Amino acid sequence: MRSSMLESLRTDYVRTAKMKGLSDRRTIYVHALKNSLIPVITIIALVFAYLITGSIIVEEIFSYQGMGYLIVQSINDFDYPTLIGATVVVTVSVILINFVADVVYAMVDPKVRLG
Repeated sequence: MRSSMLESLRTDYVRTAKMKGLSDRRTIYVHALKNSLIPVITIIALVFAYLITGSIIVEEIFSYQGMGYLIVQSINDFDYPTLIGATVVVTVSVILINFVADVVYAMVDPKVRLG
């Protein structure tokens, strides 16, 4: 976030806003923050997807009873309907996370609009 914000503060439109007499707070929140949030939203969406898929390994190692444990047990027991159902649930959750990230993109940056 810091490096993205520093890069946004060096752009021409932010310098122009400062030269127009806008306060530093307004310049940062209105002009620079929106453009620097795009990479942060992307990273957050990727981290949530990795957390969901990484739960398979964590739940197997620590013997937690969850979706990852269910997937591993269904693989060991050759229970294909349960495996397919659990895989569909994980896949849909990752797709929903990516959809929410796209909607947040459209809310944060007016240049990114759903068309």
